[in-house]
Amino acid sequence: MWRVRSGSGIVASLKPRRDTVGKLFPLTRQLQWQQQDFRLAKHLANFSSETSGRNVQKQSEEEFKATAPKFSQGDEAMKITRIGMYVNVAMAAAKGSVGLAIHSSALVADAAHSLSDLLSDVVTLWSVKVARLPPDPKHPYGYGKYEAVGSLSVGAILVLCGVGIGADGLHAMQEIWSGVAATSLPEFNIPFISEIDRSTQWALALGATGASIAAKEALFRATVRIGKQANSKVLIANAWHHRTDAISSVVALGGIIGSMAGVPLLDPVAGIAVAAMIVKTGGEICLDSVQELTDNTVEAEVLETLQEVSRGVDDVLHVSQVRARRMGPYTLVDLRVHLDARTSISMAQQISKRVRSHILQQVPDVTEVLVHIDVQFSTLLTLA
Repeated sequence: MWRVRSGSGIVASLKPRRDTVGKLFPLTRQLQWQQQDFRLAKHLANFSSETSGRNVQKQSEEEFKATAPKFSQGDEAMKITRIGMYVNVAMAAAKGSVGLAIHSSALVADAAHSLSDLLSDVVTLWSVKVARLPPDPKHPYGYGKYEAVGSLSVGAILVLCGVGIGADGLHAMQEIWSGVAATSLPEFNIPFISEIDRSTQWALALGATGASIAAKEALFRATVRIGKQANSKVLIANAWHHRTDAISSVVALGGIIGSMAGVPLLDPVAGIAVAAMIVKTGGEICLDSVQELTDNTVEAEVLETLQEVSRGVDDVLHVSQVRARRMGPYTLVDLRVHLDARTSISMAQQISKRVRSHILQQVPDVTEVLVHIDVQFSTLLTLA
């Protein structure tokens, strides 16, 4: 008995014929099987989609790991800069105390120079930290340019230090030529140092200056090494600031020796020569930073390497319009590859992915590659 329902209830009861029921049952079973098949197919499709999605995600993660930037020196850069800060504070305290005790203007000025290096260290720490931040909607290409800003600041500090050292040297030279006695420092009672004899004080002055030269030169070499590994211009600029401090200590040492030997002119002459070198180094750092900020091209060797790597990919006939620019420690690249005119769109996409992957894996510090595709119709004309 079949009952037909409406919205308000049962309106009729029907008793189907036996032959009709016999025909309907197989049809019902067929519909049930189709529904089961549909549910099974849907389940398999979802499972396949999830599995494929996981595979694609796994493949993407593996590709990202393979093509990720090779730079891993951020922690070392921060560490060596902090060490430089501690050394600057220690050297400033040592040279300042001894300089005040023995009334050495050169040593006190050198201590002030070491203390001023803290500004350069702070700028370097800030630049290295900000430049390694990941891209975001406001900075889709990353924060690498902030390192160039920091490098420009450190270069400007170098120029100012050089100008200051040169001005002091000229002033001291004028006083010596005119026979005017140099302005003496006020009396300071430094514990332990003021109580020892004069010869021991001079020995302490020479020792403090020599220790400063050795420490700052070691810092220069270590910072340059890490800066080159990290491709960090601001770190290299700060390394040169360490060397200028070492050189200024050499000038202070010359002034101490000159005072002990009765040749006071030795100090200002050496100071002016060193100042010229410091200004030159700072100016070169500033110029290099400005070129990076204005998207000046990278070195010719890098462009040649990009062309060679791109041409090494299968099915690439020619490479042209290779361009690259610095983004702090990283490099952004775009180029044009020429393919056979018979290459399909899907194949062209695969080739462009291979070109990008090869560049990211083989060229250091490249973080983004934009590949343009052109077809080479000359191959068809040659075949015709």
